[in-house]
Order: sequence, then structure tokens, then C-alpha cells
Amino acid sequence: MQILFVTPNLPYPPHQGGAIRIYGFLKELHKAGHEITLLSFLGEDTPLTPDNPLNIVCKQIITLPTPAHSLAKRVMTIALTNKADIANRLYDATMEQTLLDQLAQHPYDLIQIEGIEVGSYLLAAKSHFPQIPIVYDAHNAETDLQRFFAEITLTHLKQLPSALYSRIQSQRIELFERELITKADKVVSVSEEDQAILRRLSNMAKVEVVPNGIFTADYEPTASATHLELKPNALVFTGKMDYRPNIDAVMWFVDEVLPLIERYTHVHFYIVGQKPHPRLEALRSHPNVTLTGWVPEILPYLLQSSLYVAPLRIGSGTRLKLLEAMAAKCAIVATPIAASGLGNQINNYLTLADKPQEFANSVLELLQDPTRRQTMGAKAHEYVNEHYDWSVIAPRLLKVYAELG
Repeated sequence: MQILFVTPNLPYPPHQGGAIRIYGFLKELHKAGHEITLLSFLGEDTPLTPDNPLNIVCKQIITLPTPAHSLAKRVMTIALTNKADIANRLYDATMEQTLLDQLAQHPYDLIQIEGIEVGSYLLAAKSHFPQIPIVYDAHNAETDLQRFFAEITLTHLKQLPSALYSRIQSQRIELFERELITKADKVVSVSEEDQAILRRLSNMAKVEVVPNGIFTADYEPTASATHLELKPNALVFTGKMDYRPNIDAVMWFVDEVLPLIERYTHVHFYIVGQKPHPRLEALRSHPNVTLTGWVPEILPYLLQSSLYVAPLRIGSGTRLKLLEAMAAKCAIVATPIAASGLGNQINNYLTLADKPQEFANSVLELLQDPTRRQTMGAKAHEYVNEHYDWSVIAPRLLKVYAELG
């Protein structure tokens, strides 16, 4: 098939969840013999170099500069219209025309829209070329995600503006998300939980589950792996650190959980991820916290950690950060929300804890038992290999395509 992928940014290097998912799809579809055209925005920090693997897996790559929408313009749109902020964030008239020109000039068999941020292009494509099947890959159940934001932040006076923003946006996103699901020919969700939410929005059975995956072999220790010396009892968290669920997670952990652990033993918490939000700057002065910012690779941190922690309180879907940690044989303590989407048996492969004291106790117990940590990490590694390697996940996407004829 000839497939046109529309993405919010170049999915390589895969340094965040969405890019990891999209690159996995592209690589496996190329391996299966499909011809892919990639239409994407290009940020200043992600140049398309000649040695980029995307040049191998894609027949053609078309890029446009990421549109610059000022904060003032966004505020005006929020105040004067009823449109969801996320629906306009990456809208660009030139991108829309480029998409329509491609569809007019080339016999594409399928269009895949990657995420709600480029959802407006789904509507444009379906309006002008209704005969071309469209698959909408919903990276999150965005309506519920905004509702979670509102609930979590509403109790904090300093975050009241953020809570109000999320409450208003959840209502607007629901209308936009419902329209995308209705207009798409198939919708792909990353978990059964997200599938149920998206099906409620559309009252239709077109939503299929294709979980996140990883190339598990990439997380094996090698002789050429970067050597890293972490402090004793190293607790590691990874993620893009301007993403609100990740910000909330590390702030909650440092404020509520870390002091309970430090009563009994010394630990050091490593927050590994690009673009730290200004809210996190205060953590740089914490003696037992390291905020790394961007790092060339996260694997050395995973391999050298004593324990991986995932204290997420917001969100949905399959956590790629957990798949990566499991593939690297990390012992893990996570909240039930962090582990959502990983199956009912996931508590056999990591420790689940919700409340601060419960989370702290779980961390302390595992730090005191290296044999249990090693066993847990080995079982987690085996589970990810069996269920979440791209070789297992990709056939599920191909099945969705087959159902479209």
C-alpha cells in the first residue's frame, strides 16, 4: 500500500512517547513492504539530516516549519471562540494545502493521522477526499486527560488558573475529539481503557486497540554502552519534562514521597528528560535530586538505576517509559494510573502503590532486597519481550488496515 502519515513532528530521534510509537509503526510498515510518505512539521531542534533512518523507512519526506502561535494569539482564540486550544496549536494553512495537493497528485491507499494536534488535517482530508480511508491514531484519550488535570490541580490555589483552563478545555476537546472519531474510518487507541473512553464519545465500535511498543533488543546492555556512575540507591524517572503529567508526577514524588523515604535511608532521585518546565527549577537546589535535562540516551540511567519509579497521577494509555524500564530489567514501583494499559497481570511484574506512604514503603522494601529486584526485573523483561516488542504489535495495526479493505 501507499500510506501517507501526518505527524506533529519528525518521529526520529525517538526521544518521547509519540515519536517512539510513530517510528515503530514506520519501521515495521516499511519492513512489511508498504511505501510511506511522511508529512510532518520540522522544529529547529530536529533537523532532517542525511543519515536520519527516516530516509530509509520512508519513500518521501515532506516537512514544513512548525507554526508559531504566540501566547497572546492562543489566549485570544481561547477567549473569543469555542474551539479547543489543542485543535489550533499546529494548524497551518500551508500545511493543509500541502496535504490536499499530495492527495490530489498521488494515489494513496490510506492516510494515518498521528494524534489530536494534527486532527484538523484529518477533517480537511475527509472533506475533500472522502473516498480515501483515514486511520486516526489517538495517542491519548484527551478529553479525560484534561478532566484529570482539572481535578488534580483544583485543590492547589497556585494552580487554580491551570485547573480552570483544563476544565474549559475538556468540554471543547470533547466536541473536537468526537468529530475526529466520527469522521475517521478507523480509530486506533493505545489501551483498552482508552478504547472504552473513545467509544463512549462516539458511540461506535470503530475504535481498535494497538498498544505502544518498543524494539526490546535496543535495551540490552552492550559492551559499547555509555558508562554512567549514579549515586547509591539511585531512583530514576524518565520522560519529557514539559509534559504536565510528568511535571505533576515528579513534584508529587519530591514533595510527598521522598521525605518519607529519606527518614530511613539515603536515596538520590534522577529526573531524566528534555525541556524541564520552569516549575521544576526549584528542584535543582535539592541535595538529593538531579534534574538532567536532555541526555543523548536514557538507557545508561535505566541500567545503572537501583529502582525505577513512575509516580504518575494523571493520564492514560500504555506508558512507554514503563516498557523501556521493563526491557532494561529495572525493578519498578508505579502508581496504578502509571501502569494502566499494561494488562490485568501487570502487578506480577512490578509493584503498584498509590498513596505516599504506600509508595515510600514499597521503595524501601525493594531497596533492601536486591535479589527480589533482580528477579522482578528479569520477569518484567520477559513480559515485555513477549507482549510489547514491535514484532508483536505491528500485526495488530496491519489487521486494522485489512479491515478497511
